[in-house]
Amino acid sequence: MEIEKCKQIFFKYNGSHFHIDRELGDEYRKCKIPKEIEDQWLEEIKKVLYGKVLKTKGNERISAMTDYIQIISDEDAIKFLINILHHVELDTFSSIIIVESLKDYLHKNIDSILKQSIKNEINMTKEKILNNKVIIDDSFKKLPYMKDYDFSDNAIVDRINKI
Repeated sequence: MEIEKCKQIFFKYNGSHFHIDRELGDEYRKCKIPKEIEDQWLEEIKKVLYGKVLKTKGNERISAMTDYIQIISDEDAIKFLINILHHVELDTFSSIIIVESLKDYLHKNIDSILKQSIKNEINMTKEKILNNKVIIDDSFKKLPYMKDYDFSDNAIVDRINKI
């Protein structure tokens, strides 16, 4: 198989060998792509996803963010998420999803100082969200699997308070 076809496969699955092996493992392995090349491709993928996080909004941003944090270290993901909360204009629902993602890292084997940073960030962001008007990007409301989700201010405040 030609290298360009393998590159397409690698990019389609954001460099995840788990997903590549599950879907097209034999086909991809025939290429025998050197790790150095895969590392270069992974850096390209990271740049693309990072750009999407900065340039998009709503569900598209959250999807790119989710893909991005899966291909970087836990520590880098935590720092990235905190940076997004501080430097990117977010709707309320996106902020909640990011805070919930940060909270998930509290259960991982990470440095206690980093855990404390997460806890502080969660508390600051919750306070900020609760003291501002609830704004939900329309892209979330248009998702088929969110059609029955309650986006009312009360439901959003309840979700925030459960974090």
